[in-house]
Amino acid sequence: MAVASGSRHGLRYTAESETGVTPAPASMVALRHTSSSLILSKESIVSDERRPDRQIADMRMVGNKVGGDIGFEFSYGEFDTLLEALFMGTWDNDVLTAGVQMRSFSIERAFTDIGQYQVFTGCHISKMTLTMNPNAIVTGTFSVVGKGSAMLSAPLDASPILSQTNPPLDAISGALKEGGSVVGYVTGIEMTFDNGIDPKYVLGSPDGEVFIAKKSNVSGKVSALFTGPEMMAKFLNETPSSLEVSLGSGSKSYDLLLPLIKYSGSDNPVNDDDAIILDMPFQAILDPVSGTNIQLTRIP
Repeated sequence: MAVASGSRHGLRYTAESETGVTPAPASMVALRHTSSSLILSKESIVSDERRPDRQIADMRMVGNKVGGDIGFEFSYGEFDTLLEALFMGTWDNDVLTAGVQMRSFSIERAFTDIGQYQVFTGCHISKMTLTMNPNAIVTGTFSVVGKGSAMLSAPLDASPILSQTNPPLDAISGALKEGGSVVGYVTGIEMTFDNGIDPKYVLGSPDGEVFIAKKSNVSGKVSALFTGPEMMAKFLNETPSSLEVSLGSGSKSYDLLLPLIKYSGSDNPVNDDDAIILDMPFQAILDPVSGTNIQLTRIP
């Protein structure tokens, strides 16, 4: 009997025009990924009935919910459609900013070695995390919230559109600007873009019927070699700043800009004899000039 292995796992997706309804015929797009934890979970409810024998009278499964993460290495062009859904915006002259348009997808996990295909419908990109470290590929996760799922013995699309072949990007080929100035002592950046999307349930259906997005919440942490009080002063004095990261350089790269941020801490603990690292968590807020809290520019 064949056993499913991660080495032959595939992911495909297609945009939905109606949330929870896979287009027919489905034109699927293969998605590069490093991991996937997409599952369908059910909420359980247990009877509170009192019995002389102390037994639980019944347990029921209710409230279907698709959830999980898709891990990835950031590369040019591969995730542009999912980034639109995350930002809830639309690419305009290769610039993407935060908006209000919700999009959903049908996502298929392909277990090709055992010929099984699990389809998740009504999938929204609720959150993305990015991690940028020296001498490393930029990695991240998309957190998905969806509606329903089904197992199939055949793929939705026997010939999905192939993934991009552009190499993964790193944060050392480009430049890093803090407060508009190039800096060279940052040792890491963690960034989270969270829409807080949740399903809302109604009587008569186990699936979430409506999905609600909360505020566009972009936050993270800058880690830097501790060289003096300048960065700490921005936290102590509540001085607004900005953060700009070039992912790659030249063509087929991105420029990620948080035009207005405020730092919410400055920690510089000593744990060993090594260099002292200053960790500064930040919150991105609305920039009145650009009208957004985040801007992603792609360089074709």
